[in-house]
Amino acid sequence: MPTQDQSLINNLIQQQNTSAYSQQMAADVQSVASESHLQIARVVTAKYKIYVIILLILSVIVGANYVPKAWSTFQTTQEEYSQKQKKN
Repeated sequence: MPTQDQSLINNLIQQQNTSAYSQQMAADVQSVASESHLQIARVVTAKYKIYVIILLILSVIVGANYVPKAWSTFQTTQEEYSQKQKKN
């Protein structure tokens, strides 16, 4: 009986060492790795898209709050300057 178990173990080891089995295992490992890289790339891409959208929204909010005030101040300054130029 132990001889039969040993021969079974040897046969299984020999099958694992065959090139077809090792190539199949390598292909399986490579496909799993490429799938995980693809999923990571999708997550990173989505994350950066969200960052860009948030930055655009913030820039619109900041622009809507500060640009009109700055434009009003600029126009006032230009009017004062033109009035001073007319006096001189």
